[in-house]
Order: sequence, then structure tokens, then C-alpha cells
Amino acid sequence: MTAKKMETCEWVKPKLVCQVDFVECTDGGRLRRCRFLGVSDNKKPAEVVRHT
Repeated sequence: MTAKKMETCEWVKPKLVCQVDFVECTDGGRLRRCRFLGVSDNKKPAEVVRHT
């Protein structure tokens, strides 16, 4: 996505948390070969951090 296209995006606040599995994370921060595992109700969106 280009910076120009991002100007037209509508950003929202997260209300749900989900769990995903992925093979790798690119240098640009994108997930490769990811899959949705389900919605999680044990954390609030503000508590979620990126695993390294």
C-alpha cells in the first residue's frame, strides 16, 4: 500500500482480539502464510503486543 492510498483509508479502533499463526514476519512487518485460529476473549485490544 502506498502513502497516497493510505490517505484514503479509514482507521478504526480495535474492539476484538484474534489469534493467528504464521510462518514468518518480513522485514517490513508483514505476516507470511498466516492463518486465523480464532477470536480470543482473554485479552483486551489494548493489552495485545507483537511477539518477536
